[in-house]
Amino acid sequence: MSVQTVKNRFLFITLSVLVFLTSSCALTPPVQEMSNARQTISAAHEVKAEVYAPGYIMEAERFMKQASEAMEQGDYLTARDYAVEAQQYAIKARQRAVSKQNN
Repeated sequence: MSVQTVKNRFLFITLSVLVFLTSSCALTPPVQEMSNARQTISAAHEVKAEVYAPGYIMEAERFMKQASEAMEQGDYLTARDYAVEAQQYAIKARQRAVSKQNN
């Protein structure tokens, strides 16, 4: 077996494993990300984010709705992205609400 053949086989196996690992992420529902986003949105509501940071909390809820819809359609990568965005907006909403209440 030539060196080039060994290199080609190694490259093929490496790429195959990479494709498998990448695609397996798309097959796994983003349960943890969805849960994190819901909990963070809930925490934002506890400090009245809808009063003190309505824009941020509305965006968090909008992204959460989109995440849920993507989950229902089986589009787990998109659902994960939306859930992460929802959590980020909820964090901002909570921070803004706490900050405004302390001033």
